[in-house]
Amino acid sequence: MTIHSMSGVMYRCCPGVYEPAEDTEMMLQAPEVMGPILEVGCGTGVVSIYHALRGLSVTATDINPVAIECARRNAELNGVCIDLVLTDLFPDGRFRTVLFNPPYLPAEEWEPPEWNGGSDGLVVVRRFLERLPEHLMKGGQAYIILSDLSPREELFSRFDRYEFTEVSRRVFEFEAIFLYVVRVDGEH
Repeated sequence: MTIHSMSGVMYRCCPGVYEPAEDTEMMLQAPEVMGPILEVGCGTGVVSIYHALRGLSVTATDINPVAIECARRNAELNGVCIDLVLTDLFPDGRFRTVLFNPPYLPAEEWEPPEWNGGSDGLVVVRRFLERLPEHLMKGGQAYIILSDLSPREELFSRFDRYEFTEVSRRVFEFEAIFLYVVRVDGEH
């Protein structure tokens, strides 16, 4: 298998696991990332490995057992230790920084789960935001990627106790993606 590199992280792609792309690069550029870190939906593990190489404590989750194994092998390739947990979204515990590059594209139920965000692209994101406060330390924050193909303003209205601040964006021919820092009201 071919070894790739992104921001100093060596990795191999695995069938059925989301391949690192522009949204992964955006997540790697998130400012003020402090440990302990939780990466939800780690896929190949590139983001988690990047922060482990920085010496931070990292827990990474994925609902896909193939992704967990892929991230484990990629962590070994980079000589780092990451606590990998097979679960739907969150493990037990609280974290200073939570990173989530969710499946955010509007899609039909039968389309691949690694990028399928449901009919409006926000099905998984809403579940994540509902549970986020239980897993953030006081003063903690989350970073999340969203697409302009989804009704972001509706999401912001529904979760008005959160502060969503755009950190960066990438504009493509048919879509723009955004990295947001999310803080729970009164927690920053």
